[in-house]
Amino acid sequence: MRIFTKLLLALLFTSALLLCALYWLIQLSFDRGLLNYINQKEQQTLTLLAENLARYYSETGSWYTLTTAQSKLDRSSHSRQRPVERLRQRERIARKRPPQQPAGNSINHRDWRLLMILSERGLQYPTDLDIGLTYLQTERPPRARSRPTPSQLNRQQQNEISLAANQQNRRAMTFSQRKPSLLDANKQVLIGRYRATDKLQPITHQKEVIGFVAMTPQQTLTDSFDLSFAQELRQNIALILSAIFAFMVLITIALSRHFVRPITELKNALVALNQGQLTTRVTVNGKDEIATLARNLNDLAATLEQNESSRKRWIADIAHELRTPLAILKGELEAFEDGIRTLSLSNLMSINEEVNHLQKLINDLNELNNSEIGTLNYHKQNLNIVELIELNAARHQYLIEQKQLSFVLNTPTHALTIWADETRLNQLLDNLITNSVKYTDSPGELTLVVEKKNNFVEITLADSAPAVPNEALDQLFDHLFRVENSRNRKTGGLGIGLALAKNIVHAHQGEIAAQHSKLGGLAIVIKLPLI
Repeated sequence: MRIFTKLLLALLFTSALLLCALYWLIQLSFDRGLLNYINQKEQQTLTLLAENLARYYSETGSWYTLTTAQSKLDRSSHSRQRPVERLRQRERIARKRPPQQPAGNSINHRDWRLLMILSERGLQYPTDLDIGLTYLQTERPPRARSRPTPSQLNRQQQNEISLAANQQNRRAMTFSQRKPSLLDANKQVLIGRYRATDKLQPITHQKEVIGFVAMTPQQTLTDSFDLSFAQELRQNIALILSAIFAFMVLITIALSRHFVRPITELKNALVALNQGQLTTRVTVNGKDEIATLARNLNDLAATLEQNESSRKRWIADIAHELRTPLAILKGELEAFEDGIRTLSLSNLMSINEEVNHLQKLINDLNELNNSEIGTLNYHKQNLNIVELIELNAARHQYLIEQKQLSFVLNTPTHALTIWADETRLNQLLDNLITNSVKYTDSPGELTLVVEKKNNFVEITLADSAPAVPNEALDQLFDHLFRVENSRNRKTGGLGIGLALAKNIVHAHQGEIAAQHSKLGGLAIVIKLPLI
C-alpha cells in the first residue's frame, strides 16, 4: 500500500473517530442538560407547592381537610365567607371528625389538585386562588361522545386514530399528572405514593417541619415535543458533522499530497542515484525532518560525485605511475635483448631506481589503504609532543638548508603530553615537513609553531610561496590529489602523503586543516587532545 493511501486512510479514520466521539458527547451533553433543565423546573414547582402547602396548613392547622374528599376551597363558600369565618368553620369540622389519615390514592382530593395547579402555573395561595379555581374548572374532562366502531372506519381512518392516540400518550405529563406525594412530619404518606428514590422538599411552618412533598425526578425524556426537539437537534448535528467530514476529506487529500510529494521526489532522486546519475539533486524547502533528509541526500549525492571523480582520477594517476616505471623497465630490457645497450653497472642502477620507485608507490598505496580500513597498527603511549617535534625538526635541518630555506621553530619550554603512537607521529611529521620543503620555492621560509590551546596542542607548519588556490584547499587531503597536474615526479609527487597524514591525525582523535599562510604559502594546522 502506498504511503499516500496509508496517510489518507489514517487521517480519515482519525477524523471519523473524532467526529463520532464529538457527536456522542454533544448528544449526551444535550440530553443530560435538557433533562436537568426539566428537573430544575419541576424542583422550582415543587418548592412553590411546599410554600403553598405551608400557607394552607397555617389556615387549617392540620392536613385533615386536604386529605378528605370534601373541598374547603369552594368558589362559592370562599367568596361569601371571610377568612376568619372559614377558619372557624374548618376547626368545627375538624373537632367533629377525628383526625384520621386515609390512604391517599383512593379519593380525588380537590384542594390538593388546586394547590398543584397553582404551583404548576407559578401562582401563590391564597392570593391567586380565584385564578386557580378557573384553571381547575377548565381541566374537567369533556362529556364522552359516541365513537364510531372499528367496523364503521376504513383502514386509513383507523391508522390516523392510532397515530393520534400514540401522540397523545407521548404528550408531556403536567406537574399535577406526575402525581407528587404528600408526607407528614414523620414521613408517613398522606397523598400519593412515596418511593425511596423520590426527592423530598420540606414544608416548614413557624420554623418547624410539618411535612414533606416528594416527587420522582425524571430519568428520561418523555415529552413528544422534547423528543422531537432532541431528534431534530441530533439530525442537525449529524448534518453539520457530515459536512465537516466531507470538508476534512478534501483537506486530508490535499495535505496527504503535500506531505507525500517531497517523499516522492526523494524516492525518484534515489532511483536516479542508483542508476549512476550522480548530478541528481532535490529541492530543499523548510526545516523539518523531510527537509533535513533532502539535505542529507544532496550531501550524499555530492559525496558520491566527488568520490567518483576522485576514483577516476586515482585510477588514472595510479595507471600513469605504474605505466612510467614499467615502460622504462621494458625499454631497458628490450635494449639489452637487441644489443643496443650493454649490461653495465650504470644501466642496472637505472633499472633498480625504477624498481625502487615502483616498490615505493605500491607500499604507499598499501599503507594508505590500511589506514583507510583501520588495519594500520597503533601502539599508543604517553608521549611528549614537544620533544618529538624538536627531534623531527633537527632530523630535517640538513634537508631544509640544502633547499636554501630559513627555518623557525617555536615550542613551549614545558612538556605537553598526549596519548599517541610515536612511530605514526614521526611518519606524520616527516610527510608534512618533507612535503613543505619540496613545494616551497627557494629562497624561502618555514615556521613550525607548537601552542597549547585549552585541552589541545596546536601544531602549525607554514611555508612561503607558492600559494595554493582557494578551491584546492579542501581537496589537499584527498587520495592522489595534486595541485600540479603535470606528471613530473620531482615536483608533482604522488598525492598520498597528505591523505595518509589525515588518517593518522583522525586515528589520534585530532583535527587537521589546510589554510593560507601569512608567509604567502600553505599552512597545515593540526590539533591533538592533551591528557
